[in-house]
Amino acid sequence: MDIEIVTQPDIDVCGLQTEITRSQQENYRIIRTHWRNFNTHLRARDLKRTKNWEKFGIITHINDKYSYLSAIKKTAEIPGFKSYTIAGGEFAKFCHQGNLESIRFTILDIYKNKIPRANYKIDLDRALIHFEHYDHRFHWDRKDSIIEIYVPLIF
Repeated sequence: MDIEIVTQPDIDVCGLQTEITRSQQENYRIIRTHWRNFNTHLRARDLKRTKNWEKFGIITHINDKYSYLSAIKKTAEIPGFKSYTIAGGEFAKFCHQGNLESIRFTILDIYKNKIPRANYKIDLDRALIHFEHYDHRFHWDRKDSIIEIYVPLIF
């Protein structure tokens, strides 16, 4: 897994938020159920996937609470959806390849090995922990599934 440094513009999104824990194993269960709920809301609002669809999974840490926001790009206010702006800046971009359950190992490797070995600085007091970008390359449980993970950096 290579590190790519990218400059991202602000991204305005909206979606559903849920609280998560410090346990990656428990969070996998919470987030998987949350995505199913979010996708049900999208279908109910007739927000179907187009050929070039994009979704985001955003992990934040605010007031000692971790939360996960499943989101789409914001094109209008959607009742019941939370609006959020992913602040632009410099990010370390990683690609997770594999089924969704194994993403926790990729994330562990990013924070415990990849970023420290590259001597990149992350802001430990930031609200945005990282965000995941999902597109047509994502497939729930396939080995060829790809998810991009963006970690904000300080330069």
